[in-house]
Amino acid sequence: MSWFRNLFKEKQQPEPAPSQPTPPPTHERSEAREKRLEQAYGGILDTLYDKSTILNFSSYTLSGLEPPWPEFPRYHETLKIVPPPNVTPDVMTRFWNNVRKGKESMAFEVVSTPETMFFQLTASSGSIQLVENQLSLHFPDTVVIPQEDPASPVKPKHALCFFHKEPTHFFDTKDTAQDPYAQLFAILDNNHYQEDVYIQFIFSPVPDDDILHLVNLLSKDHPIPKERFRNVASPYWYQCLTNIEANFGGISREKALELANDLSQLCYQPGEFANIKDRPFVQSLFDVVQSYDRAVPLAREQAPRLRNKLPAWLACVNMFSSESSTLSILYRNFLDQYETPYQSWDYEAYDDKFGPRDFYIEKWNLINTNELTSLAHFPTGAAASERLETTSKKQAMPPDSYIID
Repeated sequence: MSWFRNLFKEKQQPEPAPSQPTPPPTHERSEAREKRLEQAYGGILDTLYDKSTILNFSSYTLSGLEPPWPEFPRYHETLKIVPPPNVTPDVMTRFWNNVRKGKESMAFEVVSTPETMFFQLTASSGSIQLVENQLSLHFPDTVVIPQEDPASPVKPKHALCFFHKEPTHFFDTKDTAQDPYAQLFAILDNNHYQEDVYIQFIFSPVPDDDILHLVNLLSKDHPIPKERFRNVASPYWYQCLTNIEANFGGISREKALELANDLSQLCYQPGEFANIKDRPFVQSLFDVVQSYDRAVPLAREQAPRLRNKLPAWLACVNMFSSESSTLSILYRNFLDQYETPYQSWDYEAYDDKFGPRDFYIEKWNLINTNELTSLAHFPTGAAASERLETTSKKQAMPPDSYIID
């Protein structure tokens, strides 16, 4: 979106040393950053853009935001995980909150073949040791097997990339007796599906400062910056706006509406003061007020919800199968369990374009750790499968110094 250029100031880049490669042109860096911001916070920035018509962003730029790149680490390693058959959500949540210190994208996978079903977790080569350490701390009975050549369907014919629609609403994560994976395992255990199926959750931690800064921008009201009208105002009216802004730093909603009503009398009624050239400016004033009236209530609703996303992640879901009907059933009977009246899934279909090892990110959106735990977790007692590879909890052995009389 071209309007992103008006919402942040590009940081000054130091001159590269002679031995350093020449950085890409400024406009390329700016476009890449715009795409990065749009993919991470698009829904929120849409609201801020509507509000920016009556906000002064001169002191509240987006240059400090550092969302994750929508790319998976190039150098990564995969672990096959054989967990205990009963893992509580609280422990899983603590695990995810600790591995977020790695600050890079990860992938949690449920892999189903005709013979077996198991979990895989993939992280960057720089973060894999952290992941292994946290696995041993939180799930001491878990068996972790490094994968030199991770299992993957040879030719996944069908792929769907899911991402949720609204950035500040929440999925259904109620603690119920029925683990959502009970439906997943029942589908995958159906003898009809003699194929390889992958359910892949890709996620990356979001800096807390990003969320708090966006909450601050959503919460505060500011006058209209005069630059908004530079392309539609005649020099005379633009100078008038400059003079008004010099008095109190901007133009309030009431002043904009008053000015629009006064000017409309001059521009739209016959008379010696009628000036057709000023009509776009008058209309832009009315548009500004309408945008304000739509955006401000939405921003006030989004701000507290966004704060409740802490600790926040960006996430998407990829599913792969040799049969498109399988993916349709997984969507209707597994993913739809998470939907609410305010939050639902959207998706893109890809046939033969990418596979599980590509770790493809088409789009993603904000979730918190509770939502992540609900989506990506080891089995609880409410979900089980005879094909799922788990290990029973082992009884602790007595210390070597223990002597039996």
